[in-house]
Amino acid sequence: MIRNDILCIALFICILSIFGLLTNIVKGDVWYSPQVNPRWSNENFGEYSFEAPLGLDEREIDYAVALYYSPYDTTEVDFSDVVGYQMFSYAGRDVVGSFAKDMNKEGFYMIDVTDRGGYTHYSQLSPSLEYHIPNKRMDMPTNVRWDANGSAQIMWDWPTEDQEFKVSLQLTEQDSRYDRYVKGNSWDFVSDAITSDDHLNVFIDNEGYDFYCDVQALSDDILNVAHSEPVKSETFLSAKKKIDSIANPTPTPTPSPADSASYIYISEPGETVFPPIERLAEIRTVGDAGRIVAEFAQSLTIWQKASAAGVDRLERFAEEAAARAATREVSRNFIIDYDLVSSMEAQSASAREAVSSGLASSGVELNRSLRTVVRLKVSHGFAASQPGSPIISAGKTMSLLPQVTLASLLGPPTVSIDVNSNYSNAKADTVMVDTGGSILYLDKGKVESGSIGVKNQSAKTASVDFGSLASTVVTVAFPGQGKSSDYYTVTSSEGENCGGIYDPASGSFKAKINKTGVFSVVLNERDFSDIRSENAPVQKAIKSLASKGVISGRSATEYAPGAKITRAEIATLFVLILKRMDPNADGGFSDVKKSDWFFGSAGSSKKQSLISGYDDNTFRGNTVIPKTQIFAVSARMLANEMRYRAPNDTSSVLKAFSDSTSIPDWAKSDVALAELAGLVLPRTDGMFDGAEEMTRANAAVAVWKLYNKVW
Repeated sequence: MIRNDILCIALFICILSIFGLLTNIVKGDVWYSPQVNPRWSNENFGEYSFEAPLGLDEREIDYAVALYYSPYDTTEVDFSDVVGYQMFSYAGRDVVGSFAKDMNKEGFYMIDVTDRGGYTHYSQLSPSLEYHIPNKRMDMPTNVRWDANGSAQIMWDWPTEDQEFKVSLQLTEQDSRYDRYVKGNSWDFVSDAITSDDHLNVFIDNEGYDFYCDVQALSDDILNVAHSEPVKSETFLSAKKKIDSIANPTPTPTPSPADSASYIYISEPGETVFPPIERLAEIRTVGDAGRIVAEFAQSLTIWQKASAAGVDRLERFAEEAAARAATREVSRNFIIDYDLVSSMEAQSASAREAVSSGLASSGVELNRSLRTVVRLKVSHGFAASQPGSPIISAGKTMSLLPQVTLASLLGPPTVSIDVNSNYSNAKADTVMVDTGGSILYLDKGKVESGSIGVKNQSAKTASVDFGSLASTVVTVAFPGQGKSSDYYTVTSSEGENCGGIYDPASGSFKAKINKTGVFSVVLNERDFSDIRSENAPVQKAIKSLASKGVISGRSATEYAPGAKITRAEIATLFVLILKRMDPNADGGFSDVKKSDWFFGSAGSSKKQSLISGYDDNTFRGNTVIPKTQIFAVSARMLANEMRYRAPNDTSSVLKAFSDSTSIPDWAKSDVALAELAGLVLPRTDGMFDGAEEMTRANAAVAVWKLYNKVW
């Protein structure tokens, strides 16, 4: 009886509020906050645009645009520090503005656009709006000459004598190894690098790489750059040998590779590839998907399209775009079964072929087969589906009800999904469910028959109920969350760290979950006192994996970066990445006891066919694992989870290593795949050295690369 009374009261409030809403529309109150889709211009430096729709009453809406800055050496954006601000009052067309005068520092820039008409519901911040300076090339001659002793000379002409320039020697466009600031209208960049031991070591430590020089003009209104042709670092090495032979007539013994080799940590050009996720909303047809993917791929440099990280982001963006072209609306209670999925797979396959062709025509060579994804978009049956967005406004006619929302009346709606595992018999690889807040990805073969309930509590929190499902792993995504730091993770209401990554190809933070709970995106930075002297990429990898609960230290404060990584430690990392850790899994190994910390890791690893035991039924968890085995298992994980393909010509890929003939036959295909995927860290001696025992520090870098690809 009480429940009926509550429902009657709620229904009465809804009727009154809807009446107030209609009255407000007639009177001209603005209550609707449209999507504005801010975007940067691809042609004009600093120029941006956004859509400015009319209000419901056909009035113009005021818009505020804020500019934020982030330097290269941090992923954090200080949203309290507004470096530019503009106001507009337009409607029914695109607004075009420019922050060129405010963008006078190298780094990343973001904008957000807030409507200020009547009510402000939310501010639209597009994660794709990262603007990379400099973005133009200088229209001036640059001459580069390398003489016999290895010195470089670069000349240019500029009309102003007081103009300041930055001259850099680099491995990639983002990886400067030597910078110098000069002033004038020309300058000779001569043997400063070859005569200084500090600078010379830069080239010695990076043997086998191409270096080039760029010249950048620095001023408030000029941000252009001119690049030289690449030059082999062997030029510097030959000069160094000549100098050494004069200074030291008696040759010094050559150290062994084990003593001299070190790893090279360089940023990939593909890490600057940020797909235009705001354009996903434009896709209605298969043709739209292929065109948008091709246009973005064509806008990238050769370096970005050849980079493993760049190809990975293009592949994922292509899958997201294809899914938009294979979309069907469903109610909040629906069934996923063979009939539904198979009825959509033809459209999905056509979309996949369209985006694949778009990438191929743009000169992109894929490292894996694209997945066939069907997308189900939940319709909630009312206009505003954003969690907490007002759908009813009492306005002036109902002063006793200043603002009523559906969430405040009934709470966030639950999306109920009945899964029939026979959907796996269809050809589609993944079913994507857009609930109107969070997004679920159900991969073929990983979901049992049963019910899944989803309730979106906020933009960064959702509850997921798996009911009686025991062996189901799904990926949950939170759009617009977790972008500003690698130290974000998803945690459950039970305190479990579920990990996750920000995916620039979808603009969302993704995590794998396999239990019922309330899941939230949180910042969880971890650090260890003994990694402060490590290279920055090593520190980032260790801290990122630790923040996501994948890697742990030998103690609460120490990671032991120099210690060699063991079979048990690697097995643990791999099963945690796949979200397949079963602490009670018994692998039946004769040397693994229930009390061993890696008991569950060993059993889970064997169950998932990752790292099995030896012929004598031992696991040997404390034995150091050789490098070849680490990358062989990593490659197989990419093949099984992400459909990566081994290269057709394995030998040509393995030529990257001077000791390629020493790689065992059983591992050649796996190592070649790992190299193409960008997992293998280059060494200064050019060797692969498969028998090497990797340290926990270097293994963390390789595992972090793998972690970012298995989504």
